[in-house]
Amino acid sequence: MALSTQIEGGISMTKMKVDLEDILPSPYQLRVDSGEVDAEFIQLKASIAANGGFLQLPRVRLQPPGKFEIVYGHRRLQAARELGWTTVEVEVVEISDNAAALALVDENMGRKNLNDFEKGRVFKMLQEKFGLSQDAIAKRYGVGQPMVSRYISLAKFEDTVMPHGINPASEAEVKQIEGKITEGHFRVISKAPPNMQADLARKVVQENLSVKDLEVEVKRIRGEQSEAKNKAATAETKVSHTPTPDNAICPSCGSNRYTVKTVKCNGCGTERPMDK
Repeated sequence: MALSTQIEGGISMTKMKVDLEDILPSPYQLRVDSGEVDAEFIQLKASIAANGGFLQLPRVRLQPPGKFEIVYGHRRLQAARELGWTTVEVEVVEISDNAAALALVDENMGRKNLNDFEKGRVFKMLQEKFGLSQDAIAKRYGVGQPMVSRYISLAKFEDTVMPHGINPASEAEVKQIEGKITEGHFRVISKAPPNMQADLARKVVQENLSVKDLEVEVKRIRGEQSEAKNKAATAETKVSHTPTPDNAICPSCGSNRYTVKTVKCNGCGTERPMDK
């Protein structure tokens, strides 16, 4: 039932009460919900309960048949569900897909507790979906362009290394990793061999490594890899210079300097099967 209608910034907006079960989440929501309850949400729910309603109404848009899609206010509506409410007052607006996505992004970016991964997803979506340049994103949210670039790289790292979106269990793992891996950790991990980056990310979480600890770990891994390569090269050299039997004589130049591994004359390059 419509309570009132007004025009705000050229957008028609109607206040009305709707059933919570008819409100659908936004497809543009970029935050991963692991089911964990944070202090801010607990405070939000307590405030809504104390006031008997929302201080700022969630905003939705009509999605036929008879449903509504959240533009912003996911956490307020979740709090209402947990309080046992069945109907809520909302603002219903008529806006396009792009406008709905941008409204949600702007609201999320206004939050203080977005982690680096969530900021990266926001900037990446703005660049890919809306074609905004990194400079335009930087101006929109009052940050430097280099920071925008780093956050976008972080989101791409998440796409290729983290198990995001595979199943509910891995979504919880992603949320856990997001809470402990910072942009500083990412810079160190991105310099490690690609096949080891996911393991390093999990090691940061499991052992609560600082950026400095992680740098030490990456150096240790590189040292082990370098040592392994040196040993392999030394072994190859020993094999290449193993003396050949006296009967392994090159018919072209008379040299017996064959490489056992390749059965090739080191004097003139002639190859032939070596006599046993």
